[in-house]
Amino acid sequence: MELQVHPLHVPLTSAKDNFFHRAQRIELQARVVLELSERRAMIGNTRDISDSGVFFTIGYPPFHASLQEYGFLHLMPLVGHPPLPCQIARLTDDGVAVRFIDHCPPDLVSELVAKR
Repeated sequence: MELQVHPLHVPLTSAKDNFFHRAQRIELQARVVLELSERRAMIGNTRDISDSGVFFTIGYPPFHASLQEYGFLHLMPLVGHPPLPCQIARLTDDGVAVRFIDHCPPDLVSELVAKR
């Protein structure tokens, strides 16, 4: 599988992050589960990921989520890795962008790439 890396301007929405962050995106299709409070979750698919966040589509409006909400992102099919703490940065008509609280470990992305 050939990886294509390209820069992308990702707008961040909190007051302290009121700037554009330039992140290297790695094109990668992965299944994700965003675990939120009160037993809420969203399952979706991503086309790319960076060490600072990911956008994934869910196929419907994310009406039960809100900006700045915290959660845990599970990347599949990884086994043995803890979920990534994250915060919702953007909501669209059919998707969600999350910003990782701590940068995504590089070995996690490498393992995902190897499983494809």
